[in-house]
Amino acid sequence: MVNPVAIRAEFALPPEAYAPIPDDAARAGVSNIRRIVPFVGRAGELGALKAAFAGAGEVVVHAVHGLGGVGKSALAAHWAATRDEQVRWWITAEDPTKVDAGLSALARALHPGLVGLPAELQTQRALAWLAGHDDWLLVLDNVEDPAHIDLLLDGVGGRGRVLVTTRRATGWHRHATTIRLGVLESADALDLFTRILTHQGPREVEGAAAVCAEPGHLALAVEQAAAYCAQTGTAPRAYLDMLDRWPAAMFAAAATNGDSRRTVARIWNLTLDRLADTPFAGELLRILAWYAPRPHPPHSPRPLGAPPTWPPRSADSSPTA
Repeated sequence: MVNPVAIRAEFALPPEAYAPIPDDAARAGVSNIRRIVPFVGRAGELGALKAAFAGAGEVVVHAVHGLGGVGKSALAAHWAATRDEQVRWWITAEDPTKVDAGLSALARALHPGLVGLPAELQTQRALAWLAGHDDWLLVLDNVEDPAHIDLLLDGVGGRGRVLVTTRRATGWHRHATTIRLGVLESADALDLFTRILTHQGPREVEGAAAVCAEPGHLALAVEQAAAYCAQTGTAPRAYLDMLDRWPAAMFAAAATNGDSRRTVARIWNLTLDRLADTPFAGELLRILAWYAPRPHPPHSPRPLGAPPTWPPRSADSSPTA
């Protein structure tokens, strides 16, 4: 016979699960952020972040925005790993559900006794603890819409520090000060490529600068190319030839055991998918893709012309009544 009292005892929560997270829960330090290696360049952006978060007072929110693959997450992780807040917590913040999941994980890290509580209660406990303390930093990575973090920012009650990474350049005027992140400087791109390529020992590096220049010194593309060359034994010159002959395949190719979600093709496809609700933007990008890869006046694609009629009419046909 099953003893119902024993079942209830097995699943009962300890008394501390029903109390707030203790004030000293972070006294030994709580962090899930690791330093990015290798990391090159970005001295100006790192200096801007240091200055932006230097002051005390109400919650400070800054958003690093830029193209997919430009290195926003790497910059945020490298910078956050150097900070000395007692709590430094990384949250993948693509949508409100993931924001809540990240806060729940923080609550469990601060107070393991909360493991048995429903996730929504863990989220509430985390927000309550953050609202009562100042010595913390949250990194909200890959925020798609500023509205997705409204509840979090309201819930912390003007305390702590928040760094956001996002592809979105606009819509932050009520939420954060923005810092734009561009592609790597050519020397930094070459440095990154060389470090990855020669990590296991000396390798042929001739042509590495040309490989970095081909995708415009985009950090992810440089990392992807270097990792592919390092793992397959492909010389940079040979990789450049393969990129010229099969660009789609090479931009989609990740090194074995690498993260297939972090390839240039995948990132660019995700960016284009975001334009589904604004078809004109997608059309404009496809038109601009025919231009040479050098600066051109912003008015150059205008006028784009009227959309074609269907069915097409011959030049000498007259409109029907």
